[in-house]
Amino acid sequence: MFSKLYTIVFFVYRITTMEAVEQFGHSFDGSDCREVITGFVSSLAGKETPQWVTDYAMSVMPETPQYVASSTMQHLVERKWWTNRQLSLPVMVICTQNSGLEADNEQKMRALYPQLDYTELKDCGHFIHMEQAELFNEKLKEFITKKEKEMPITVNIKYTGVDGNALKFAEEMTTSGTVAAIRAEEGNLRYEYYRSLDDPETILLIDSWASQEAIDRHHATPMMATIAALREKYDIHMTVTRYSPADQPEADSRFIRK
Repeated sequence: MFSKLYTIVFFVYRITTMEAVEQFGHSFDGSDCREVITGFVSSLAGKETPQWVTDYAMSVMPETPQYVASSTMQHLVERKWWTNRQLSLPVMVICTQNSGLEADNEQKMRALYPQLDYTELKDCGHFIHMEQAELFNEKLKEFITKKEKEMPITVNIKYTGVDGNALKFAEEMTTSGTVAAIRAEEGNLRYEYYRSLDDPETILLIDSWASQEAIDRHHATPMMATIAALREKYDIHMTVTRYSPADQPEADSRFIRK
């Protein structure tokens, strides 16, 4: 889910030119790949890096098969990924000065990621999630929790009954003014009922809100008692599916007739 909603960037490693980037990426192609990885890992440890972190990295990373290391780095440095296209999704960057950051790194990141949550560490090596695990986990949890609360949410509710009761429920919700009152609530984006062509005993409610906080406010209103009473009156049952927005894949656009 998270990959569709926002991007989390663990660290930023600076290489100044595309030529240097390509040279770095292809340095893992040869038979001396193990030695290259060993040297690379050695350069990542900072003064504050615990010895156990370095020992673990040195015991694991140089054992990476050459074809894995080479293909990974080659794909990493492909020019098509190195663009200045802005990313509109919320982004979290936790980086370390040990990676050779430029003084204006934060400004450059904000130009690319307008919804940026930025943390720059001083006394930390490259392995941030291991060296400062408590801080890393705390910031990651805060970021995810905050962004989930801010995201628009759509709830699809299928009401099912017998003898047309689901439709009667939706009709009374509308004629009683309850639907209009819900639509007037702060944060409501959509509240609409739809009939099924395949199942006349099922009604679909598309219920969209600006955030989880807006839903929580709605659930705290006396209106919920009215809705619950109507559900009981018509003896209808519910299945609920929640959705959060994601950027529409470009490949899907060709199937949409606007």
